[in-house]
Amino acid sequence: MNKFHTFFEKSDWASFLGGYIGSGITLIGIAIQIFYDKKSRQEEKEEEKRKTVIETLEHLNFVIQKNLSENNKNWFYIVHSYTISNWWIRGYENEALIEFEQTSLIQNSKLIHNLSFYNDIFEVNKEIIKFNKTYLFLKENLSKKRAFLENLEEKIKKIKIENLPIENHYIFKEFLNLVTFFSKISMPLFNLIKDEGCSYYKEKTLNSFNLIKFSTPRINKSELDFIFNEKENLNKRIQKLVNLINIVAHTVFFDLSSKPILNEFLNIDFNNFEIFTKFDNDFIHLNIDKLLNDLSELHIKILLELDNNNKI
Repeated sequence: MNKFHTFFEKSDWASFLGGYIGSGITLIGIAIQIFYDKKSRQEEKEEEKRKTVIETLEHLNFVIQKNLSENNKNWFYIVHSYTISNWWIRGYENEALIEFEQTSLIQNSKLIHNLSFYNDIFEVNKEIIKFNKTYLFLKENLSKKRAFLENLEEKIKKIKIENLPIENHYIFKEFLNLVTFFSKISMPLFNLIKDEGCSYYKEKTLNSFNLIKFSTPRINKSELDFIFNEKENLNKRIQKLVNLINIVAHTVFFDLSSKPILNEFLNIDFNNFEIFTKFDNDFIHLNIDKLLNDLSELHIKILLELDNNNKI
């Protein structure tokens, strides 16, 4: 009485339950496998991302090392000269700085965005691009700068000042002295960079400077003494000389553009000269030393990040 009747025997129940439990275990196994497969794929993706970051950093590291090791920073300053030709510096001059691979940086920007120095990478690259544009223009136009100064000297020396109205005599004499000083102060730059000395030009440069009376550029004798003092720091002497060359260049340009009498007799097309002085000025403001220092600091940050990634 009251027994539950079924068509299954005990052995059938055992088989049924065994199959049911087995299926459950199989499903659990499949679920676990899916979980680990998913986790494994995620880990693989993370590893791929990590490798991409490492490859990007290694590229940046390579570029920075090349820029820092293959360039003598003093040779960058040669582009400020107005007295040498391009062929003078073959074998000495620096190439342009190597730029970071822009496409790679943009493609991987999401991956490297979390780096603490992410912005530094792009800022430094912008500076390199601006630097190269200015440097290459000046480097390629060294011979034109020299030709301009030689042509200016030649034309002004041919003018017979005594035939000019007397009130214009001092303008031409002063301008001739200024242009002569411009030439003299440009000459030592090549030797100062190449041989780390320029004492040969000291007396001629100082004598030329002393002839300027009215339109004396913002230069005093102590600055010239510093340049020719071989006991002083070479890099500072070069920077000081470059700065003075550009001050005189701007003074010459100002005189040419503001005194019609000069233009009338010299008939100089100084549009290119204006461009030269602008690029020279831009190049000074770009600051070679700061850019190379920024590269060095970025280099240290990259090496530390590579070291951390390789420990993972």
